[in-house]
Amino acid sequence: MIGSLFGQIGLFLTALFLGATLVLPFNGGYVLAYALMVLTVLLVVGLVAARTRWVIGPAGWCFIAAFVLIGIAFSIHGDALMAVNFAFLLAFIPLVNWFSRYAAPDSAVVVSWVAFVGTLVSAVTALREVAWLGNSRAEGWWSDPIWAAEAALVLGFLSLVAFPAMRSRWRFVLLLGPAIGLGVVALSGSRGPLVAAPVIALALMLTSFRPWWKQIVALGVVVVIAGAVMLPFAPKVLTRLERTTTVIVQLVTTGTIKEKSAGARLAFWKAGTAAFVDSPWVGYGWSKRVRSAYQYLPDKGKAFDAKGSGLRGNHHLHADILDMGVSAGVMGLAAYGLILLAPLLGAFRSVRDSQYAARVTGAVVLSVGYFFCGLTYLMFGYEFHTTLYVGLAAIILGFCRDAPPAPRERVSPAG
Repeated sequence: MIGSLFGQIGLFLTALFLGATLVLPFNGGYVLAYALMVLTVLLVVGLVAARTRWVIGPAGWCFIAAFVLIGIAFSIHGDALMAVNFAFLLAFIPLVNWFSRYAAPDSAVVVSWVAFVGTLVSAVTALREVAWLGNSRAEGWWSDPIWAAEAALVLGFLSLVAFPAMRSRWRFVLLLGPAIGLGVVALSGSRGPLVAAPVIALALMLTSFRPWWKQIVALGVVVVIAGAVMLPFAPKVLTRLERTTTVIVQLVTTGTIKEKSAGARLAFWKAGTAAFVDSPWVGYGWSKRVRSAYQYLPDKGKAFDAKGSGLRGNHHLHADILDMGVSAGVMGLAAYGLILLAPLLGAFRSVRDSQYAARVTGAVVLSVGYFFCGLTYLMFGYEFHTTLYVGLAAIILGFCRDAPPAPRERVSPAG
């Protein structure tokens, strides 16, 4: 009786974590991040109570090594407590072990359809904010337009994880996932994630989607149609996106950018690179990284701090490479590389079952998506995307398997 009750509670917590992670990122923001942290604590208690043997695996070792490098680098500058910002990286290990307990042959299909629902929910929220409420940009709840857009884009592409192995004609509906995700990005007015989308698609074509290039081309057509349908609801967003062409032309022809948002990012890249070159090994510390980079700006960052500036009170350098490099130097960049490598290594080193392609697909979406989104905005080091990335990686590598690991596999380095 008690065992059955605990089993039902465990199944409920698993479904709750899966649903929250795959459906609510656009609508959950920071609240979702903290809720997932609480759920993770409960799952850890469940693992301990069940006396489950924990498997670390290649991905787990990557996350551990990344956290250790960050902690060492930050400690050198008296910033050891700031490593707590990355502590959830360690949660991957109990999470992947928990989800592997509930692995089943149709797990990837479940993940695909739930992520697709999450993308639809994101689109409905974005359309409501822009077309009905009249907001200039869709931003979800308890988040900001860029972070919310990045989450919707990732969810859209995660709708495809089961596609390579599915045989049902309904699988073609999942191709709408990335298109709808891109529509949400457009409604958010966020231009950075638009750069990541074609790269993710190309990476999938070179890996798990090689036999499906025609479907990827069809996806491109669907994206154009989705844009044509959604953008008329948001004329202000369309104007913002049109300025992207002007920004690219200015950068290529003059090396400067007049548009404030893109110009600020260029300034961050120049200043951040200069700061890194002057302290390449251990950086300046997480809490000092922004001020340290500002010292390399002509006005020492006074324009950004001025009253009325959109960047007043800015807390990051708008690029993961810069934030990690300036805060922790080469050690930080190595940690960043390990974080991005973890899902890929875990997927490629995992057992070759029927869901192997699904794990590879999910890993490519996460690693490539977070890297390219992180070129124009911070992804790691704050609660929302750090928690979301780790949770999604654990779901892809632990839940999307044909069966829970056999005892013999538990002592192997499988992902």
